Amino acid sequence: AGRAIIRAEVEQDGRALPWIDPVAFGARMFEWELHSYRAAQAHAGVTIFDRGLPDLIGYYTLIGHKMPDDVRHAAELYR
Repeated sequence: AGRAIIRAEVEQDGRALPWIDPVAFGARMFEWELHSYRAAQAHAGVTIFDRGLPDLIGYYTLIGHKMPDDVRHAAELYR
C-alpha cells in the first residue's frame, strides 16, 4: 500500500507523502488498508495479508503522532 500511495501522490504532485505530510500519508494508508480488508471479505475463502491495519499502530508511533481513534478501533477489529 505504501509504495502505491507514494507512486500515486508523486504522479499527481500530491502532498500525502511520508516526507512531506506523514499524517496525511497515514490517513491514506488507513483508507487503503480498510478498503483492502473489506474487498477481501467479499470473496469466499481465506485471505492472508502480510501488511494491514495493525501496522498503522507502528506507523503512528514511529512518526510520533497520536493514534486516531478510528485507526485504533479498526486495527483492533480487523486483524
